[in-house]
Amino acid sequence: MTPMPTLVFSTVDSTNMKSIGSIRWSSWLHPVLHELWMGARGKGEMMHLDGFGKTFVKLGRLVQPEPFTQIMIGRVCRELRFLGKLDTTNPKLYNDVCIALLARQIGATVVTRNLADFTRIQEVVEFHLRDVTYVT
Repeated sequence: MTPMPTLVFSTVDSTNMKSIGSIRWSSWLHPVLHELWMGARGKGEMMHLDGFGKTFVKLGRLVQPEPFTQIMIGRVCRELRFLGKLDTTNPKLYNDVCIALLARQIGATVVTRNLADFTRIQEVVEFHLRDVTYVT
């Protein structure tokens, strides 16, 4: 049996979830879930996210950082800050750093439409990235 590639979606909403729905999900990272909750619009999306998150917890597929990954998140954020690419007063890039390094931790590919932030992070640390900007 060929192993299924692990893909991590960073910017999924109810609109583009349908457009990439043919790709099977195998892991869910806690900062992705965090970002989705922050952007949830209405009770229906919140109920969907609640069920979705509980499913990944139940299956043991909610990925959390190992100690080495936590240290790397801090180091990458520091490096980005000293390069002038991370604003400490509004560190919105922090979640994307967490997503990238958690994906790296499990050997996953980050699948996103947010290339600007993730390519900025790739200047500091290697991880697999897939652009789905033009997927319809």
